[in-house]
Amino acid sequence: MPTFVLTDAQQVTLAVAGADAAGNPKAVFGIPSWTSSDPATLSVTPAADGFTALAVGVAAQLVGAEPVTVTASAFADAAMTVAISGTLSISVIASPATQLIITPGAPEPKPAA
Repeated sequence: MPTFVLTDAQQVTLAVAGADAAGNPKAVFGIPSWTSSDPATLSVTPAADGFTALAVGVAAQLVGAEPVTVTASAFADAAMTVAISGTLSISVIASPATQLIITPGAPEPKPAA
């Protein structure tokens, strides 16, 4: 599975929708539930309806990608629902330098001429 990349200074809105095995749209029932495997690296805040969530890069991770998991319910038939889920790997990397900061040292006497 490909990894989506965010810096620790970025955020992205994620959306979820139901589909069958062939990729055809299918209804999802109830409010989907979102989780991040490491909230200290990637924060995920779902919208009230659960069909979108805001993923925010919090801190760069050392290795690997943090999966975001979504769980919801779908009808298997008229009387039974089944749990379905999806996962997206999001790697949080350090944001690049955007400026140079000049710091003066302590003043000192210049050498005698």
